[in-house]
Amino acid sequence: MESPPLSGSLLDFVRARLDQIDSPVFSHVELSRFPAAALAVLQDNGILREGPGAEEITRPPRFRGGGHVAVRRTSKGIFGVAREDEPYIDPLLLTEDDVRQYEVSVDRIVDRLRLDNEIQATGYTCSSGIIALGERQIEGWGAIDAYLAVGLRDDASVLSACLHLRTETSPRRVVLLTLTSIAISAVRRRAIDATGVFVESLSGPAQRGSLAVSWSLVLGAPDVRHATRMPRELRVFQRNGASWLVTYDGQSATIAHALGMTYIQHLLEHPSTSVPAAVMAGASGRTGRARIVESATRLSKGKKPEDAAPVDHGDTELAAEEAEARRTGDQKRLGQLRQIRSLTSLDRREAKGKPSGESKADKGARQSVSAAIRRAIEKIGAKHQKLGRHLADSIEYGHSVLYKGDPSERWATEGSSA
Repeated sequence: MESPPLSGSLLDFVRARLDQIDSPVFSHVELSRFPAAALAVLQDNGILREGPGAEEITRPPRFRGGGHVAVRRTSKGIFGVAREDEPYIDPLLLTEDDVRQYEVSVDRIVDRLRLDNEIQATGYTCSSGIIALGERQIEGWGAIDAYLAVGLRDDASVLSACLHLRTETSPRRVVLLTLTSIAISAVRRRAIDATGVFVESLSGPAQRGSLAVSWSLVLGAPDVRHATRMPRELRVFQRNGASWLVTYDGQSATIAHALGMTYIQHLLEHPSTSVPAAVMAGASGRTGRARIVESATRLSKGKKPEDAAPVDHGDTELAAEEAEARRTGDQKRLGQLRQIRSLTSLDRREAKGKPSGESKADKGARQSVSAAIRRAIEKIGAKHQKLGRHLADSIEYGHSVLYKGDPSERWATEGSSA
């Protein structure tokens, strides 16, 4: 359901005050110059909520004179009287509107920001005046992380906030929304740009009666700004919801999700390691044998991921490990090694042109996994030619699938599959 528009002038008034005072309070009198409907919208959104009545107010204009009066509630009504240590005045009969006050709810502003900008997140956390809004999907950019800063006074405080959120090694873009427009010097602008954080003020949207940000203007064209911001050595293959962010050779692209992308991700996480196609194809509802083979790819618990031995072991190594398993009486380990021997024997028979004895299920897994990976590489190549060519040249197919990558060249693959 689309939310009703907010009054630009009143919303802008609240926005500006919030950036000046930590917990601002508005009197009904000062808000009365705005349309009543605008106030009603902010109340419906929970951004403004009525708080306790004032204990002291400025003398209403309908009474002669000026200054402040103390508020006293009696059985006969509400009256304005002289403050302590001030000369006596005749009590002034006040109305509820004279003493009515409104408080600002920052968490409701956060909720409205998320709603207007399709930001996926819940909850409210604040650190050093920076509020995490959540994640938003942007066409051509993938997932970006959005934050709101409260209480920034000058360009030095803006830079400090950006340094707090800097993204030197993260493939995701970060946007910091501020409540006011702050003049930024050329020197500080260069320093802010170096952090990789985009800064945007909410003053413009608020004046138009909304909190919706024009993300295309904030981020610019992904094929220009995004590519130039990525270090050439950064390699990313990361799923973010229904799309994948890929970065290679200083360029990035967003690719729609497909099963083959998941297979490629697994290969990139295990470079120079043969992975049986049956293991990949059995990612859901996998067979007991597939589970054993997958767990057996790490031959010793103490090895690091880059040292994990491939499934395709040599006869000498297998024989030595089998002998060790027999010596120690480790029957579980011995069973795993026998499974590895049976599978690697199939690969060797295929390589020599002999019948492999491959089952229909294993053959179907090999064909489906290879086809899915090839289709995914075609999709990647259409948007990122260099990465598509690299993967096409580096992935081998067969009973086992192999990415011939350098283990020292790490890929960032951690992401959200939701």
